[in-house]
Amino acid sequence: TAPHAVLYLDGNHVHRADLSGGTIIKYGNFVLTTDAASFMPDDDKVEAPGAVTIEGEGVKVTGVGLTGNPKTRVFKLLQQVRTEIVPKKTSAKSGTS
Repeated sequence: TAPHAVLYLDGNHVHRADLSGGTIIKYGNFVLTTDAASFMPDDDKVEAPGAVTIEGEGVKVTGVGLTGNPKTRVFKLLQQVRTEIVPKKTSAKSGTS
C-alpha cells in the first residue's frame, strides 16, 4: 500500500507503478517499509532507492537501497545494512503468591 501511486499503462496493462508517501509491502510474515518504491510487474522487479526496513518475527533489517523479485521473495539491500535479532518476549508470570 502507498498513499500515492503513478501508474504507467499500455491500455489496461500496468508496466510500472511508482509508489510514494510511505510504502508498505507485505510478504508472508515480513513487512517492508520505505518512503518510495517502483514495481515493474513484467520483470517481476521492485526497487527502492532510499531507506528500507524489513521486519518479521524476531528480526529487523534496515538498509539503504533495495532490489528484489516479489514472486521469488528474494530481496537485496544495497548499502548500510544492519540486522537486529529481537528475542521473543516472554510473559512476566510470577511464581509467588
